[in-house]
Amino acid sequence: MAEHTDRSAFPAATNDRVGIRHIVSHIEFGRALIERFGTRQDEEAMDAYRAWQDRSRELVRFVLIADELYESQLRGLYRRMCLRHLIHVIDPRRELGVDRRDLESVVRDLAARARPLAPDPTRATAPDDDGKVLVVHGRNHQVREEVARFLMKLELEPILLDEQAALGRTLIEKLESQAGLAFAVVILTGDDIGALASEDRLRPRARQNVIFELGFAVGKLRRERVCALYEEGVELPSDIHGVEYTPLDAAGAWRAKLARELYEAGFRFDPLKVIN
Repeated sequence: MAEHTDRSAFPAATNDRVGIRHIVSHIEFGRALIERFGTRQDEEAMDAYRAWQDRSRELVRFVLIADELYESQLRGLYRRMCLRHLIHVIDPRRELGVDRRDLESVVRDLAARARPLAPDPTRATAPDDDGKVLVVHGRNHQVREEVARFLMKLELEPILLDEQAALGRTLIEKLESQAGLAFAVVILTGDDIGALASEDRLRPRARQNVIFELGFAVGKLRRERVCALYEEGVELPSDIHGVEYTPLDAAGAWRAKLARELYEAGFRFDPLKVIN
């Protein structure tokens, strides 16, 4: 007889900060797989179980990225899950049951932590409802488009100054006229090269206007509301401290790291849009 997931067994969450409902739905889908396939171990059943395991790891990984839950217990759970999934499954029904129990423990922990917290004056306040994010970039338009599309996927509005009408305004006036800006993503790509006068080796560096706008964003929004994405090997500013510098890796891990910074700044979005 198949086990049933009882929603009432989970504490009610007053602030679903990391998509508890998605994890609960995934647990229930695992139960449905057991009911459908039972003890079958044919190719269709094994493919379904593997797909469910893949999603399980994605959900737990997102909790590590987006929530303020970094205890060794959860990291240990994630490592054990990954190791189990690497081993050839003899009894997929039993393994799925182990994963379900692990996910249920995560849900209970998250729900217990999701109660409203007292305001912390050291943390960033919630952003404006406009959800506007300034995107500062150089001449690498491909990276610019990737970042803009990712922000739109999270239902945020990327603001690209080069797409704004000049109306006779200088760059600083265009920056100052942007009402509702709550965050800035600064893209540092190797569009220029340079070095100290005493050095012979030239190194790639971002354009001067990008560095200027980085400093402006830090001054206007504060450093916790600025994330700098940089190409490997690009010279980074040495006198702007406290800004999150994230490498633009080929695997795309920068997306999850940027999402975490946005989350910490008060933005709320569907977590599955980050990992899908």
